[in-house]
Amino acid sequence: MTRIGRMVARWTTELLVVFVGVYAAFAVQEWDEEREREERARQVRAALAEEIRDVQINSYRFALQLPGYLAGIDSALAAGEAVRPEPQMEAIGFRPHVWEATLASGGIALLDVRTFYDLSRFYNELNAGFEQLRQLRALSEAQLLPRLDDPPESFVEPDPARPGRLRFREQYAWYPDGLQRVAGFARCVTVLGDSALTALDAELDSERSPLDPDYC
Repeated sequence: MTRIGRMVARWTTELLVVFVGVYAAFAVQEWDEEREREERARQVRAALAEEIRDVQINSYRFALQLPGYLAGIDSALAAGEAVRPEPQMEAIGFRPHVWEATLASGGIALLDVRTFYDLSRFYNELNAGFEQLRQLRALSEAQLLPRLDDPPESFVEPDPARPGRLRFREQYAWYPDGLQRVAGFARCVTVLGDSALTALDAELDSERSPLDPDYC
């Protein structure tokens, strides 16, 4: 091999070593970045799942209790018994901090489209439920708290369509209707929460009976 040939071979070898080294460095960097992305995605999904479970503790309770409470009111009115509407003063201090932080930080890029869709449905339903609760609280403050000493008979009247039965007076018709909507929101928040947890590959509460998903 000539001197020039040996030089070309050496340069070729050196270039090949440099190329392999650079490629390996890029591959390692991409591998590290992918591992970091996967770990961040795992943390985000775990935090979202925890937030959803915290919400479901109360939404499931409302979903179970409110229908029974409303059925009791309806039975009393059907029997001609006057019912005093209880002010709904449920404190609304919850904010979906994890979801808001995920949106603000661009964390949604770590979620697939289906998971993001299920999460969006859950949080939109949750916001709508909170809005309904805020309306009930405002109406309770304006129309019920000032009349705590009034007799139950002042809140009801005979139902002309059904003799022997009572109904809430028109200015209080919002009371059973609003509670019925809250019960629906509570049920759907719980149901959609289960869908979101499934999308996040998180475990569902095995001790809780599933709710009817119809109309959600």
